[in-house]
Amino acid sequence: MSKNSSGDKKFLIILLSILVLLSTLVALFFVYPKNKIVKILPTNKPKVSSYSCPEGGWIDCMPTIETVKNDCSKEAMNWYKLNYPDFKGGAY
Repeated sequence: MSKNSSGDKKFLIILLSILVLLSTLVALFFVYPKNKIVKILPTNKPKVSSYSCPEGGWIDCMPTIETVKNDCSKEAMNWYKLNYPDFKGGAY
């Protein structure tokens, strides 16, 4: 066997290994359920909200010992501003 023939065999083995790996990845992409794939980038799907438009346009944000008021969070305030044109703010 010549040196060149041995080099050609190594090249073919590497090339075939890469092709097998790529074809396996492609097959897994089409077979594996899409909902099981970890999403890295955020999506722009709207979230289902538990917020509702406040009566009179004000949210009661007076602090209490017993409860945490999630309706006064930054996320909630942004939701009110976007979804309720008559929103006036949080009342303290």
